[in-house]
Amino acid sequence: MDLVEVATGSGKRFKWRLEILFVHNNYFTGELATLSAGLVWLRWVNFPHSALELWLPLKKLRILELENAEKLEELWSETADPPVQLRELIISDAQRFQRFPSSIGRLQHFKKISLGLARAIEGLPEEFCQLQSLEHLDLCGCHKLKLLPCRFGDLKNLRHLDLRGAGFMMLPASFRHLINLQYICLLVCSELTLHPDILENTAKLEAMLVCGCELQELPAQIINQQSLKTLNVGSRSSMELPNGIGHLSKLEALIIGSSSLKSLPPSIVNLSSLTRLEICSEKLECLPETLTQLTSLHSLHIRGCPLRELDILSGCSSSSLYSLKFLNVEESLVLRISISE
Repeated sequence: MDLVEVATGSGKRFKWRLEILFVHNNYFTGELATLSAGLVWLRWVNFPHSALELWLPLKKLRILELENAEKLEELWSETADPPVQLRELIISDAQRFQRFPSSIGRLQHFKKISLGLARAIEGLPEEFCQLQSLEHLDLCGCHKLKLLPCRFGDLKNLRHLDLRGAGFMMLPASFRHLINLQYICLLVCSELTLHPDILENTAKLEAMLVCGCELQELPAQIINQQSLKTLNVGSRSSMELPNGIGHLSKLEALIIGSSSLKSLPPSIVNLSSLTRLEICSEKLECLPETLTQLTSLHSLHIRGCPLRELDILSGCSSSSLYSLKFLNVEESLVLRISISE
């Protein structure tokens, strides 16, 4: 970044060389436009406006961060020219934010959108689905967001999707066309029910977090996700794990939070890469002895289970559970823990 000297009272100004600008608690007006028409990164903490003003130098902007944007209601008006070079948009604590403009579909270079705690937004425009380059979408805490556009599956390059705390009841049928998804977070979407075929065309999934939804069963294709490393599942409804879960040979972390879970499937012994296992259930009365064959297991956390005995450690051979280093048992009626030599 090359800056020209600024002298109070003189005619000298920043010329068109300023590329990065971090602003904190300032309330600029039109004079900001004189700084640089070549600005590529603008980060503004405590953004004080209800929208991006027309005088802001956005023509060449690549990264826009608006932190603590409590007054922000919209990005720009429908009649304004959008910053078509924008790659990343990060907005936090925008509790008044209500909508994306339809012109957002013209931003074909978009890679990342993160909109946190936008509690007033209720939907996305159909034009949002034209963002063919979008890879990262975070709409965390948007609890009034009830619907995704019908053509949401057109976002073919989407890899990271975080919708935790949203108010969805169903995901659109086109969701199954998100073939490049690697990370899905649907934590605390308390009204959400997943369609059994939601992962029909997904083959690159590495992490799926769906705890706190209205799940009676996991999507059928979950057992075919050979790249899956983290699975966090849970439901207030009756739910059991599919026996085919043992096919997930790369699974490293399995977190189960279902109050009605009564048993673990026998095939869990085939999870050869599993290092972390967490179980929370009010009805799980015993653990299968086959857990001792999880030779890669490093951490075992048991919470709220009505276990009377924890004897999976008794009678173990030297090749069983030899990697276990962390055992946490809480809120459980365990009267005896047996540990072999």
